[in-house]
Amino acid sequence: MMPEVTFYICDLKEVIERIFSFKKEFTQKVDKSHSSILIKLPSSFKKIIKTQKEFSLTFKKKLIHVLKKEYPSEEKLQIFKKNLEKEWFKVHDLFFKYFKKKCGFRWPYKKFEVGILFGVCGHYEENKIFVPYADFKENVFFYPSFVVGEELFHIGYWDFFERFFRIKLNDPYNFHIKDEKFSIWHISELLPEYYLKTKPFTKFGWHKFNRVSGYPWLTKIKKIADPLWKKNLSFKDFFIELHKKCGCYPK
Repeated sequence: MMPEVTFYICDLKEVIERIFSFKKEFTQKVDKSHSSILIKLPSSFKKIIKTQKEFSLTFKKKLIHVLKKEYPSEEKLQIFKKNLEKEWFKVHDLFFKYFKKKCGFRWPYKKFEVGILFGVCGHYEENKIFVPYADFKENVFFYPSFVVGEELFHIGYWDFFERFFRIKLNDPYNFHIKDEKFSIWHISELLPEYYLKTKPFTKFGWHKFNRVSGYPWLTKIKKIADPLWKKNLSFKDFFIELHKKCGCYPK
């Protein structure tokens, strides 16, 4: 039985939670063009976000006030939701059947929720996927459906990784191996370039989505991965060889 995917519009309280989930970016030097937080925030707000363990009710109200200034109207959000559902369900059955057969993904959840928001990049947490609002235009590639597929693929990959290596990952981003060339997180972000941008998904235009602009290091890691990909290996063998070549194969 394939998983069920449902869509909803996040309320502003949940958007604040998603902003807070990326608070590490305010303590690191992150290029603005690569930031996960897309909405403009006053520097005083950023200071509070990076130093507080939780937000006060007063600060939440101030943050909601800032969000409302830039947030799309309810009508636009509903149009986005309707079109995203339409685009996703063109590929839904194919997606889950293909990756069960091609990669052996088992999917750790029977149901996935897709939350639509504004001001934060696409990401997931457990069985929830968050997709940023974008204007819908007729006859133009509508990339948010790719974002849903990408985040689902990440969930499938991490579940496969944990089962294969018998490792439980609380935060994959922080999992590192000594002297690695690239982390397993880099590999998790690389794989959609191969598995989501080739047949049978090209007919949905997924190959048009440019991820290199957000992940410029993809160009470097592809130099390692491309020769392996050309060998037409099974997913398992590609997975194993890629982790070894990148120096991040857990012993």
